[in-house]
Amino acid sequence: MFERFVPRARRAVALAGESARAWGHDHIGTAHLLAAVLRDEDSIAAETLAALGVASDDVRDRVDSALGRGQRTRRGYIPFTPNMKAVLENCVAQANRRDHYHVDIEHLLLALIEIEGTAGHLLLELGLQPERLRQLLSQRWAT
Repeated sequence: MFERFVPRARRAVALAGESARAWGHDHIGTAHLLAAVLRDEDSIAAETLAALGVASDDVRDRVDSALGRGQRTRRGYIPFTPNMKAVLENCVAQANRRDHYHVDIEHLLLALIEIEGTAGHLLLELGLQPERLRQLLSQRWAT
């Protein structure tokens, strides 16, 4: 599945796993992915959300509050939640729908708001309007 992901999108998924581990969780969920895509202040995700009036710091604070610290003691593989799996499948569909072969951060953002999950709820609570996100990304892809 990840062969179509550009390096920064692959890195975001890997960082989601690191975030889950750092928070002591036994799963990788959509909020972990959201935290990962916003880890870099200069990222496309942070820039896009800022253009829509959603501050990265606010998102990170909400993610931290929503996730809390876990008690994970098991080592090794950390599985994706069903919603996270759905996001990963949906981001490929988002790319396909736009005739993009590669999956990038923008496709991950679109999938996070399309799929029921913690990340989508947090973004909506912070005032993100999904249609505005779609429009902004469509404009960027058109240039």
